[in-house]
Amino acid sequence: MGTTLLWVVLALIALIVVIRMVGDGDRSAAEDQAEESSAAQVAADQGEQTEGAPATGGPVEAATSGELVAADDPTEPRGLEAAPLARFVLNVASYETLSAAYRDAVSLRAAIPELQFLISPVEVRGDAWYRLLAGPATSAEAIVDLQNRVAAGWPEARDWLVRQSRLGYLVDEYPTLAGAEERISLLAEQDIPAHVLRYTDDAGADRFRVYAGAYANAAEAAYLGRVLQNAAPGLRDLPLVERRGYRPE
Repeated sequence: MGTTLLWVVLALIALIVVIRMVGDGDRSAAEDQAEESSAAQVAADQGEQTEGAPATGGPVEAATSGELVAADDPTEPRGLEAAPLARFVLNVASYETLSAAYRDAVSLRAAIPELQFLISPVEVRGDAWYRLLAGPATSAEAIVDLQNRVAAGWPEARDWLVRQSRLGYLVDEYPTLAGAEERISLLAEQDIPAHVLRYTDDAGADRFRVYAGAYANAAEAAYLGRVLQNAAPGLRDLPLVERRGYRPE
């Protein structure tokens, strides 16, 4: 009886030892697998992958060095696109004759040199009128601020009306202000008022664009469009574009 009990106790002890050994083996395998997974993740995060293995987070598209450099370049506009849009002007007065508009434009340019004065023909109820405009400015707030500054020394400016003026007929573009002004003089001889705006091209050089008229929309510009169609061949079919640039100084 005593011997039988002893064998039973020994068998139980042996069983417990085996169970513990098996359990330790399972935990060791699980821990090893966890460590391997962790190491693989660290290697992937650090880019330590074998040749041809897919990158973590999806495949990487191939690109040339030129494409990569282009992708890093800023997307800010340059050249003409970076030039301010001459969106607003002040309507100084409207005249029944072009000569009267020219006369006042000359005197105001001398009196207020910080503004650009230009003439924009329009049709009102079947009659041609010549608006004398001053500016430009890129926003309504900016044109009102400009008006207030001018009115401090020229009180009449408080009565000038704000108009939109983003469009104009592009006549031509010149590398010098002298060339642009010469073209404007030739246009004046044909009774076509024009003006110039300056911008900086991609190479950093100043360019001077000659525009005819300053309008809020195509309907407002239609009258001058018809005048140009009846002018010299080089002035027909001029594009109506955004007026961009600075007042030349």
